[in-house]
Amino acid sequence: MKRRLELSLDYLSSQARDLQSYSLPTGLRISYPKSALGTFLNGLYLELFGKRSHNVPRILEALAGGDIRKALEMFVSIITSGHLSTTEITSNVIGGSHHIKEHNILKILMRTDYRFASEHSGVVANILHFDRDWQKPDNFLLSEALYYLVMNRKRRGQIGMEGYWTCAHVANELQRLGYMPADVLLALNYLLGRRLIIADHFGFREVDFNDAVRTSAAGFMHLRFMPSRLEYLYGILPTTPLFDEVKTTQIARYVERESSRGFIPLVAKAEAVGLLYDYLFEQRRLLREKQPFSPEQTGADLILKQINNALQHHWHGAAAGPEPGTELDLAGI
Repeated sequence: MKRRLELSLDYLSSQARDLQSYSLPTGLRISYPKSALGTFLNGLYLELFGKRSHNVPRILEALAGGDIRKALEMFVSIITSGHLSTTEITSNVIGGSHHIKEHNILKILMRTDYRFASEHSGVVANILHFDRDWQKPDNFLLSEALYYLVMNRKRRGQIGMEGYWTCAHVANELQRLGYMPADVLLALNYLLGRRLIIADHFGFREVDFNDAVRTSAAGFMHLRFMPSRLEYLYGILPTTPLFDEVKTTQIARYVERESSRGFIPLVAKAEAVGLLYDYLFEQRRLLREKQPFSPEQTGADLILKQINNALQHHWHGAAAGPEPGTELDLAGI
């Protein structure tokens, strides 16, 4: 990717004006010669992809899935996004104090050029999604499917390849949690379309019960990292279906507030996510009562721990005990 960026810079250096300039919201005007364009963009590239001291490079690499074109598209969408201020970009390049924060990157990856995240925006999926046409829909089916594939990614499945399990096998395993095989197949196809799982035929259009699938790096990142971040949890609220009309109305007020004002403070995001957590906790309790012999640790339990951890970190400034998700890192090793 860095080499392709260098080729782009060669093109820009021959096409751009000799002097580049833009204005900050404060009124300050930034001017620089086109010879400095390479330094400018390279600084942004190193901040996003080069620093291993934070999670952003791992997020971007996982979502790109080895596709250089997709990685470049994400890089362009970040530096041109209306959700990222010119102050942050400038400060990052010249070594100021306004660095590009992780939550801003997540916001851009989820919303791109749109005001809110949706099924048609961004490269980040909503793992609490469900389709109301499913026979027994609930918010945990996608995470349960991902959880099974992630926890077994180091084992050989039915076709003898590490991490690949037939859709029929996954459906049979999730039946223990009360899910219908037809619903599991629909969920796997949703995950496939969002590139969170990979099929043995390497297509992304459709799988059937005879096809084998495994989790992708993006799927692992969605389960291991995304639900522990407040920005992700708040961002998926407009596309998360709920059965509780009261909770839906309460959450909608926060989204409407952001829509009308163009901004919502972090404390309000946490309050909205808290409402989501209360709803999901109650849904998990009802599911547990219907399936008393389900495994002690499930994908739903992991999601709830991560959401609670994100809220505790916000309200109290520290994680509530060890960060949830370490069992995913150790599975099969």
